[in-house]
Amino acid sequence: MIFRIDVAPRRGLSLALLLLVIPFLTVTARSQTPGGPEADPSREAWRIDVQPHAVLGSGHPGTRPSDINQPDGLDFTATGLLLVTDSMNRRVQIWNVQTGERVGEFGSRQLGGEATNVAVAPSGTVYVADSELNLVYVFEPGAPGKAPYKFVGTRFGDEGFRKLGGMAVDAKNRLYIADGKKWEVRRYLPDGKADPTWKFERTLQDGDTALHRCEGMAIDEPRGLLYVASEADFVLKAFNLETGAFTRRMVGAIPDREGRKTGTGVFAGVVEGLATTSGYLLAVDEAAGHIHIFDRAVDDILDTDLPGYSAKRGLKATAYKGFFGHAPRVNFDVDDSPNPDFEMRKRVDAGLVNPGMVNPPGYFCSPDEVAAYTDPSTGETWIAIADQCNFRVVVYRGSDIERAARARVIPAR
Repeated sequence: MIFRIDVAPRRGLSLALLLLVIPFLTVTARSQTPGGPEADPSREAWRIDVQPHAVLGSGHPGTRPSDINQPDGLDFTATGLLLVTDSMNRRVQIWNVQTGERVGEFGSRQLGGEATNVAVAPSGTVYVADSELNLVYVFEPGAPGKAPYKFVGTRFGDEGFRKLGGMAVDAKNRLYIADGKKWEVRRYLPDGKADPTWKFERTLQDGDTALHRCEGMAIDEPRGLLYVASEADFVLKAFNLETGAFTRRMVGAIPDREGRKTGTGVFAGVVEGLATTSGYLLAVDEAAGHIHIFDRAVDDILDTDLPGYSAKRGLKATAYKGFFGHAPRVNFDVDDSPNPDFEMRKRVDAGLVNPGMVNPPGYFCSPDEVAAYTDPSTGETWIAIADQCNFRVVVYRGSDIERAARARVIPAR
């Protein structure tokens, strides 16, 4: 069944919640930012209007089994179960996205800092990043009838990371880790040793860094590329998957000779999570609440900006297929928002307000990671987005997105 958002107030505060409704709606209206990407017709022309399939989690902070107190990292297992880092509760939750059921958790006895990202290797090994202690917890699948995963130790605590965040694993079980403060990516072999063949090109000829803040990564094996979100540039930059060399190419904008962004980019703001599946690249436009879709089989996935895609739209196939999702009606983010509403967040933390009351599913508040899985038996693709300060994970079906994209009317030229 689809997990229904629990809008019932806690601790017997029914009357207080009722009294909050009118002023809360007033705050909702005030919180709508005038202008912005959703007022830009050149961007809105690419919208795919699709409804979520399921919502996972209670939708408010807490410590109950159904509470996801700031979901951060997401990844699917080989069997299609979704792993979610419940960062403030220091655990990893396991969900069945097809039924909306929570099936377990692990890590509550081992995770000591802030559990951010999670990555599942083809071998079944699970890596959980701790961006506070700057290390990685390693888990292996448990024996039948036992705990789902067994803890086998930590790694990289002495590697000098300043912000160990994004992770990705390739088909050879090599682990890539992004340092969000050093603005670099390191690669490790399955045994945990640094890969001596990896020579990540961190610095350009003029001394500038290739990346400007980084976390999200996605691996494009057919093209031999590692896509890394350069957050402050609002773009994805492409590195050689085998060597780590910066290719001077990018997704979502046109680069100059040094690989710097030019033109009008596809992304309206900071790019956070990335994922690949079924030939597509998914990228989260965090501030705008948009999840963008690119077809990796089309050549112009690289080095094309928004006007470039728009000029060819309707005339020939383009890699950019559009986006789904909305900016939040009320932004409860007090960590990364330039104008945080601390009073409203206090009401959320006290249980007086459920974000789902004003931010329906699909109206994302600081969406972080995205993960995707294609069921080999049905061909259906499942896409999960960590809706961080709405305290939930929102799930879409690829078939629903495809139908909505086909029904979309392309504006006449």
